[in-house]
Amino acid sequence: MAEWSSHTFPTQAQVPRSGSASGTDRTEFKGVRVSITNSDSPYTLLSSTVVLLCNTASAVITVNLPAVTAANNGRIIWIKNSDTTAAGNSVTIDGNASENIDDATTFALVALDAVTLVADSATSQWWIV
Repeated sequence: MAEWSSHTFPTQAQVPRSGSASGTDRTEFKGVRVSITNSDSPYTLLSSTVVLLCNTASAVITVNLPAVTAANNGRIIWIKNSDTTAAGNSVTIDGNASENIDDATTFALVALDAVTLVADSATSQWWIV
């Protein structure tokens, strides 16, 4: 347990990686467990994808978002460009069909940038929060 002031917080625990470049980890923090997916190639978000780490050391990666529907209204996803090299490649996040991300058709992440997105079925788009 890590301690700050008079509050006690649990430490972060990780399960070992699956061993593939596009493997999935699980991270637990404050009792919440999320799936972590790694990708070094174009990726279409699955319903199980919560955190996506994109290694752009070799190339630009496009991440395709699922359609915003009533069923996934309020869904939150985190995407990070995890490249630590000087390659300069970006992650391009693309909304489904004509759906937008903060009123734009795409959103780009440069090295070590990250974004949190939430699906909003009332406006049929993904919002950056």
